[in-house]
Amino acid sequence: MITPPRKTTRRKRRPVADASDSGPLLEVLDSANRPLLLMPRIEILRQGLWHKAVFLALRNMEGKIFLRKQGSAGQEARWGLSAQGQVLPEESFTEAALRNMEATLPFGPENRARLKFEKELPLRVELGQAKLLACFILSAPAGFNMEGLSSAAGFFADQEELEGLCRDMPEELDAGLLLAVRQNLLFPAR
Repeated sequence: MITPPRKTTRRKRRPVADASDSGPLLEVLDSANRPLLLMPRIEILRQGLWHKAVFLALRNMEGKIFLRKQGSAGQEARWGLSAQGQVLPEESFTEAALRNMEATLPFGPENRARLKFEKELPLRVELGQAKLLACFILSAPAGFNMEGLSSAAGFFADQEELEGLCRDMPEELDAGLLLAVRQNLLFPAR
């Protein structure tokens, strides 16, 4: 008896650029948000190509958002949302959000597990160097230990304070925070 050959499914491989010392490889996206190829992060940013990024806003029990000073090599540090970063190849926005939160916010695993993803806001906007992003709002429940945040060089701000910072000191804020405040993504409508 002849058995038919097994049908194997192969993943379609995307072209890959050489990473060398140019940072991690990230997905370059087409106009329909489909991955085209992998390129080093530094090249994607230099050329202003569409790619995925995540921004996280941590909200405390008083409804304030945690801001922290952040900047990359060669850039002046600015106030931004609680955590942010690029999405790695074949990683979901949620997986990237969790990875960036764990790398940025100094919480123990028991505290991290208590955070609640309040909402996810997928956006397709040109935002400085990020082109496609998702903004996540995280809520800390009652009794959540925020002590670790003191080492993260930041502070909590309410809606009025954030609007004032955007109005009076936009040069001190990063593009992600400006977008989130101006599009009223962080707080319920008044």
